[in-house]
Amino acid sequence: MGNTLCLRERGGVNQDPPHVGDKNRPARTHREASGGGCLGETLFVLLPLLLTLLFTVATCLALDIPLNLANVVALPLVLGLGIAFGIYLILRMREAGSRSIVRVLRSSTSQAVLFSVLTTMASFGALGFSPHPGMASLGILLVVVLILALVCALVILPALLAELEQR
Repeated sequence: MGNTLCLRERGGVNQDPPHVGDKNRPARTHREASGGGCLGETLFVLLPLLLTLLFTVATCLALDIPLNLANVVALPLVLGLGIAFGIYLILRMREAGSRSIVRVLRSSTSQAVLFSVLTTMASFGALGFSPHPGMASLGILLVVVLILALVCALVILPALLAELEQR
C-alpha cells in the first residue's frame, strides 16, 4: 500500500510520513492509531453529527416533539453545524500535538464553538415563541438539536479522542 494523501487545511497535498502504519512501531497519536489521517479524522468529524442526529430522533420521541415538514427544515442546519464543529475541534487538536484534548478544551476554539451554539440557540429559540405552530415547532426542535450538538462536540468527541490517545 502507498502512503495516504490528504489535503492540508491551507490547501496543497500532505503526504503522511512513511512510519504511519508501520506494524513494528505502536501508534502514538489518534491520527496514527486511526489509520494515518484522512479517513480516521473524517470519521471523528462525522461522529458528532451522526450522534446528534441519533440523539435528536430519540429526544423527539421521548419528548413527543413531532417531526413534520415544518421542522424537518432544521436537518440541513444540523448537518452544517455538526460538521463544522467537528472540523474545528479536529483541526485544533491536530495543531495542539501531544496531550492535545486538554489543550483543545481549554482553547479559544472550544469557546468559539460554545458561543456559536449559544447565539444560534438564542436566535432560533425565539422562533419557539411564535404564534404559528410550525414556526414554534421549528424553534423548539432547533434548540434541542443545538444542545445535543454542543454535548456531542464538546463532551463526547473529546472523551472518545482522549480514550483513543491513551491507547
